[in-house]
Amino acid sequence: MNYSRYFPNVEELRFYGQGQDTADLENFLQFKSFRIDFPLLHVQKLYFHFSPRFSLNYKDVTASRLLELVPNVKEIHGVPITMVQEFRDIGKLHVLRSVVYCKHNRVMTETEGMRMLVQAKLKFRFLFIGKKFHWYLDNSFIQTSKESFEDLLELGKETIEHFIVQPLKPKSLIAFPNEMPAVKHIGLWGICGGFMYFEHGEDLSKRFPNVNTILFYNFTERMWTQSKRWWLPGGMFHSNNFRGQITCLKSNVNLKRSIEDNLLDKFISVKEVNIETNDPDGDDYIAGGII
Repeated sequence: MNYSRYFPNVEELRFYGQGQDTADLENFLQFKSFRIDFPLLHVQKLYFHFSPRFSLNYKDVTASRLLELVPNVKEIHGVPITMVQEFRDIGKLHVLRSVVYCKHNRVMTETEGMRMLVQAKLKFRFLFIGKKFHWYLDNSFIQTSKESFEDLLELGKETIEHFIVQPLKPKSLIAFPNEMPAVKHIGLWGICGGFMYFEHGEDLSKRFPNVNTILFYNFTERMWTQSKRWWLPGGMFHSNNFRGQITCLKSNVNLKRSIEDNLLDKFISVKEVNIETNDPDGDDYIAGGII
């Protein structure tokens, strides 16, 4: 089928690639079902939708081929990080709106792609510090890309409004910039064990002076039992100043009444805990950021 002939005025194009559907997507992106002499001239927004469960090795997909397909596109969302270099080389970084931790070729690794994000000096509004692998977070990805994550945080210290962070062993903690005034929303991903989100004893109100929302992801009852140390001297939420500036608490799972009451008792400016059951494979969980 010649898509451009049948849908010449389409303004938004979405590519989906999950499971067996990746073969169809590869065929489309390699233009086996699309004639390049009939480009989609009216497409303004292009979206990649990839599942983090599958490796996306589309070696024949390039930035230049995509732009032949949609030559007048203004926004491209969900770009695999290994494609960023191509957009930079052809002077089209300005069309990128978000980047995800996926690969599209067999040569560049995702770790190399992370370094490319830094070299391109991309500044994000949203940053997921980590990477999902099936239902779990991939700690090794943070460790192999730790320097890049820290550099991206430094690049975006005036622009990042929302980040999600998973706890790490103390010696492996990510170093945040001294002050990130744009941050409004911090997401904490729950993991059991002797892990930490931030340095012990830190007053988070100084590093994040304008944060007002905390979101708890996938916290089990066992994790909430371990969280008692958060309120102790030196714990993550030991600062009265920090707790006082939080006006919204969210969870992506339902909480026991006792846990919710304890949170409301600690965060005196919060009236209720909002439950937001997001899709665990949704964009907020796998996105590298929004530029």
